[in-house]
Amino acid sequence: MVKLVLNRKLAKNLLYSLIVFSLAYLFGMPIGIKLNIFSQLLMVTLISTLVSFFILNPLSIYFLIFLTFISTIIVSRFFPSCMKVFIEKTTHLFSNIYYHIRDLKVIAPENRLPFWGILIILLSIYTGMIILKNRKTTFLLPLYIGGFLYYWYLYYDQAYWMMALFLFLFLILLGLERYFKEINGIKFKNNIDFEKLYNLWSKTTLKYGIIIVMLSLIIPKSSYSIHWPWLENRIESFFPGIINLRSTNTQSKKYIKAGLFDFSKTGFQKESSRLGGPVVLDNTLVMTIYGEGPFYLRGNIKHMYTGYSWVKVQNIKESFKLGEDFSKIPLEIKKRYFNSTSIKITYESFASQTLFSPYKGYIVNFEDNAHNIEVDYDGELFFPPGVYSKESYKLEVLTPLNYNSLIDLGIDEKRENLPNLSLYLQIPEDKITAETVELVKEIVKDKETDLEKALALEDYLRNNYNYNLEVKEVPINQEFIHHFLFESKEGYCTYFATALAIMLRIEGIPTRYVEGYLAHESIDKGIYQVKNSHAHAWVEAFIEPIGWMTLDPTPAYPPIDRTNTSPAIETETIERLPEDFDVLDKSLWVNLEISRGEINGDLKESKIQNNTSKNRWYKHIKNLPTILMSLILFAMTMKLITRYLKIKIKNARVKKLPNKERVIYLYDEIVRLAGLMGCSQESGETHYEYANRLHYNYNLFTAEKDIREITGIFVRNKYGNFPTTNEDVIELERYKDTIAARIKRHIGIKDYYYGIYFKRN
Repeated sequence: MVKLVLNRKLAKNLLYSLIVFSLAYLFGMPIGIKLNIFSQLLMVTLISTLVSFFILNPLSIYFLIFLTFISTIIVSRFFPSCMKVFIEKTTHLFSNIYYHIRDLKVIAPENRLPFWGILIILLSIYTGMIILKNRKTTFLLPLYIGGFLYYWYLYYDQAYWMMALFLFLFLILLGLERYFKEINGIKFKNNIDFEKLYNLWSKTTLKYGIIIVMLSLIIPKSSYSIHWPWLENRIESFFPGIINLRSTNTQSKKYIKAGLFDFSKTGFQKESSRLGGPVVLDNTLVMTIYGEGPFYLRGNIKHMYTGYSWVKVQNIKESFKLGEDFSKIPLEIKKRYFNSTSIKITYESFASQTLFSPYKGYIVNFEDNAHNIEVDYDGELFFPPGVYSKESYKLEVLTPLNYNSLIDLGIDEKRENLPNLSLYLQIPEDKITAETVELVKEIVKDKETDLEKALALEDYLRNNYNYNLEVKEVPINQEFIHHFLFESKEGYCTYFATALAIMLRIEGIPTRYVEGYLAHESIDKGIYQVKNSHAHAWVEAFIEPIGWMTLDPTPAYPPIDRTNTSPAIETETIERLPEDFDVLDKSLWVNLEISRGEINGDLKESKIQNNTSKNRWYKHIKNLPTILMSLILFAMTMKLITRYLKIKIKNARVKKLPNKERVIYLYDEIVRLAGLMGCSQESGETHYEYANRLHYNYNLFTAEKDIREITGIFVRNKYGNFPTTNEDVIELERYKDTIAARIKRHIGIKDYYYGIYFKRN
């Protein structure tokens, strides 16, 4: 009888660990766990076994809490530096997890294994409470089947095999659960061989489990699904985009013929014949981009405006071989006026003959070498056989230098040399109202160059109109631009881009209306995911004397930076400084570090001594949980008070420092404030790279001076050999106060003060 119980316990624990592993393995994939499958199985087994011990022995949990509490006091008392490191790492871990869940921030490499371990613990607790405590086994299904489906729809094909493993284990578990119920209903008699009955039952369960799962895997399946349009329409109305989930097969060559990109299919335009109207965002994953972004991905260029919509005028397409340079730009011109970059684009649940590309792609490489690509005059790229789901192509892209650099290099492009110039200046004069023309003239009246006029119009639209997806339909009897500028005064990208394109044409500046996608949300360094909700419209204008330039008047996105004169030179300057960096840091920060050490050291030492003295009589108190909670509340209160005092004292001392040290301190405070939003400066990232990332991803870092200008003041003063002016100190103080107020509003008062007083280093 003892042997029977041991066998049953062993089987149950084995099933428990393997079931936990089936889903925990998928948890590790998006996190980036690099362990092989056997190491992962070993880790899951160890963690789940430990959790099962605490589930079956709940009193041990209290002992563990007490032991942790005593150990914390001892370590804090005798090894304060170790405790400080532990607290910092723990705070960083949970902060990283919080922003990963809230904002989909990437889990840092050093936090991946601990985060995975936490997920395994939580999964083991849920699974163990059901299996080991003999709850209804069916309670496992919602979490596990839901988890497998979730990862399957995220394109992790391993979810298919892990679900098969789970179902096999689940069937065995069901069999054992039924066995336990049967023997509990039998009166124990000496002539019943329970061990033989158990072995027979378990063997039968195992065989049937294998047969059922294997049959479900090997039976032929059809990729053709049953279509119930009425049901699909109802589901789509309640859950937009759900029909397209995991729809890879429907976007393959076997089932569809790829067509050209149509902006109306992204959800941003109900019909191609009329602009405007409310938008329902579609979060279907379209593309994954590998490269240094962000990217304006051109998909469709239109030329003629009718007063209600844009019309594309087809121009002559030329055919080029894959790998062939189709730019027709001489090599010396490329080297003089452009930088060359490479990107890779993978279509996801998407198929199209259109090859999406930034301006200005010049070489395409694709696996299908049997066909050519086609390129029209506007630089649109087409691949007639089509690119389908999970297929990729690589692009070589020429990126023009910034405006000032091009001017310095003597570029001289003339609009008169443009073929079909009238096409880019077309205006439906019977539709454009006098009010629109007068408004344009008023905005640009003091501007001389094409660039000044273009930026003035772009800024006017950004600063005077609201971004809104839930707009009403444009009245039939009203011209689209007039309605936007003078009636509704709100809209989304098509509204802003259409208005800017025609306003520029009124001033004689050629424009192209461009539809495509804006890839600006990176999921990891150099990786961007593009969804239909990222569909966008913008303008390309021919600005003398530099040529075609991208303009984006939509206020929902940061303006394009095109005035920075020489970022490469500035980056190189910073990278040449490390030899002097340590010396500069020691001389500039020594006073601040001393004050920080005095404040931290005194307060922490006092707190540790208090905790140690209290511990002598805590062991005599029966109500330990209440005392522990009181201690935690007391510690948090003391932490808040000491942090408040520390900040006040440090601020008072900083005001007495020389200007240069104050500038450095203020910039360090600005970086810490940015960290509250999960945007800390990464290791190896230069100050300018960090500033550009902040500027592009967060609108609130743009004030009277944006973060890049503030960074310029900081770098100039920290590494320069000239005195720091009072004006520089005032600029950083004003900027810090402005950003602090904005961040407080953005993340909420609770998160803001928690970050200031509890997370701050």
